[in-house]
Amino acid sequence: MNKYLNLLLGELSGKMAKDYTLDIARYHRVQASRGFRQATEYVQEQLKKIGVSKAAIERFPADGKTRYWTYEAIIS
Repeated sequence: MNKYLNLLLGELSGKMAKDYTLDIARYHRVQASRGFRQATEYVQEQLKKIGVSKAAIERFPADGKTRYWTYEAIIS
C-alpha cells in the first residue's frame, strides 16, 4: 500500500494545483463566451498531457428549452 501511496504523493502537488488554478483564471468563463470555450480546451489539453485520452468537451444547445439533468439551458 505504501508503494502506491508514495507514487500518488509523487504526482500530487499544491503548487501544481495552484498553477492550474492560475492558468484557468486567465479565461473569462461566462457561459457561451470565447473564454469559456478556451478554458475547456485548456482543461482538455492538460488532461490529455497526463494520459486521459478520452477527455472530451460536451456541447449542448443554448436554446432555453433543452435540459441537462435539472439545468435548463439559457439562451445565448
